[in-house]
Parts: sequence; structure tokens; C-alpha cells
Amino acid sequence: MPRFVWCPLVILLWPPTAVAQTPSWCAAVDRAQVGALLGGTAPTPKQAGPQNDAAAGGVTTTCIFPSPNQRIVMTMRIEFPSVEEARKQVSADWLKKNIEVKATFSEEPGLGDRAFWAVSTEGASSIILKGSKLYMAVLGPGSDAAAQKPALVKLAQSLIGS
Repeated sequence: MPRFVWCPLVILLWPPTAVAQTPSWCAAVDRAQVGALLGGTAPTPKQAGPQNDAAAGGVTTTCIFPSPNQRIVMTMRIEFPSVEEARKQVSADWLKKNIEVKATFSEEPGLGDRAFWAVSTEGASSIILKGSKLYMAVLGPGSDAAAQKPALVKLAQSLIGS
């Protein structure tokens, strides 16, 4: 049974056995964008999943880019069983229930089928639902993460289709 580790603004399933030595989904993440968010070169990513996640309601894959300055960029993809299930599940209330960090969520029109911007004292996140997949780009920790909104939105958008 995987254990839950809470990261800024998102649930992260991180059983030690789920860490891939050769990240496949991480390869789809634009490392130049990650490096720009972290203020340097993107570090080597660590991937967890894909694996079933009953709490999230789908299959989760997570990619973490830890930096030496204690900041991270994390991307996550949740694949729901269907478009209908994704639309039924994903809402601001669902996000609030599944994310332990107290965050403020606002809907972002014009991004995917549904999108949210989340901010807390721990970091910020761009969350986009497209079809049956939910994509997240997270930057944290740090209260200044919200200033990176355009870059986080761009990173989340670049994940669509991966």
C-alpha cells in the first residue's frame, strides 16, 4: 500500500519501489521551463508511478525536480477512467479535499476543459483538466511562487497530451 506524502499543493504517492530509474513521463517535461522556474539548470528528475491511486480516482504519475536551494518543481498527471469521470470528479471542492495544504483555488477560464490556479504559503500550482487527464505543475516552497504564475501555467499547458 503506498503511503501519502504531502507536497506543496498536491498529493504525492511516493512508495520507494515506485521510483523509476529511467523516468519515462519525466522525459515529456520541458527541462528548460523547469530550470527557469528554479533559477538555473533543471536537476535530474525523480518519477513515481504510474500507479493506481484510489484516493485520486485514477492512475497517477509524478515527476519531481528537486533543486539544491530546497525548491522543487513537481508535475503530476492523473488519468481518470473516462472523460465523464474526470469531469464529475475534478472541481475546486475535490481539490480542497485531496490537498492537505490550505490553499486558495480560483478557476482559470480558457485553459483545457477546466483549470485552476492554487496558491498557499507553501507554493503555487497550475492545474488543468483536458479530456480524461488532469495535469499539475507545482512550484514550492516559498510564498513568492505565485509570482511565477505565467511560467507555471505554461509548464502545465506543455504537459497536455503527454
